[in-house]
Amino acid sequence: MKKHILTLDETQRSFQCFAIQTQLSDYELAFCINSALNIGLERITDHKLSKETEEFNFSAFMYDDEMRLTIWSLISNVSHPSMRQIKQNFQNVLFDELETSLRIYLVPDFKGIDYWLMIDCEDVDLSEEIKLLRNQHGISSIMKVDIHSFKHWSNLLLY
Repeated sequence: MKKHILTLDETQRSFQCFAIQTQLSDYELAFCINSALNIGLERITDHKLSKETEEFNFSAFMYDDEMRLTIWSLISNVSHPSMRQIKQNFQNVLFDELETSLRIYLVPDFKGIDYWLMIDCEDVDLSEEIKLLRNQHGISSIMKVDIHSFKHWSNLLLY
């Protein structure tokens, strides 16, 4: 008997992806973006990525703009350790080693990037919004990235 396998083809989705470098924390950056663009990014459940036996958490924010039919997502590129991992590793590791050993990158191809701003939309021109963000204090740089140009792009999908 033949097996039929259904797959979801994520390449059909239309994303605009922006890489952000900043010294701001996740909530400060979300507030900065919300203020500049008059949108409402809200904290959602951490984006989880499993690697071998460990699970890594990435802070995530989302806003569904029903008027423009777009979904905005802000995702950290650097993981933060879960409490379970801290308790497991706390007894045998110095703090400096703990800090570096429990961090991985959501998209390892871009280790210099702090956050990803993903906009799921159909042919929406965001040049004015990006100009506003470039002028914000605290955002060092923001650049558009072709989502399909790197290997681990599917790690960015929240839904």
